[in-house]
Amino acid sequence: MSDHEHDALINEIASELKRPVRFSESFDARVMSAIRTSHLTVVRGERAHATPGGRRVLVPAVMGLAAAAVLTIMVVRAGETPIAPQLANTSQVIPVANPVEERLVLQDVQLTLYFPHAKTIGVMGAFNDWDASRSQMTRHDDGTWTITLRVLPGAYEYQYLVDGKTRMTDPNAPATDSEFGEANSVLTVTPRQGIQ
Repeated sequence: MSDHEHDALINEIASELKRPVRFSESFDARVMSAIRTSHLTVVRGERAHATPGGRRVLVPAVMGLAAAAVLTIMVVRAGETPIAPQLANTSQVIPVANPVEERLVLQDVQLTLYFPHAKTIGVMGAFNDWDASRSQMTRHDDGTWTITLRVLPGAYEYQYLVDGKTRMTDPNAPATDSEFGEANSVLTVTPRQGIQ
């Protein structure tokens, strides 16, 4: 796209945004009616909303202006014949929290390495700021080492640190070249939905 075509497109968009917004004739009447029947009182430039428990919650007047701006943008985006939103009496609006909110939860992931001659093995990776002292593995009698990590879903690069000096990749995991030119193992944790 040339500069001329780009400028023409910008001008076309700007002229479309400058067009006056036409509301239905009953829109103003409904807005004024909702304002008159709401239970709002002005208190030093703020609005106090009455809540079902008799509590008053102060909302800065700027929030009302921001809400009006968002409503105007939504109506403008809707096209030439906007549908006016139904305004509700604020004393009848009761917020309801979703008691079964789903979100990503920490996953338990076990790493196992067979290395019978090692004295210590730590795991270092993106999940612990590459600090092997924070994730020390446990040695078992058969020469295997294990650790259970609690991590969020995602892909993590990691290495083992054997006896505090030798870095090695996990032979049981895929490897990738790191940005420093050495190979790292990759731990991929898939998301499990649940309630925490």
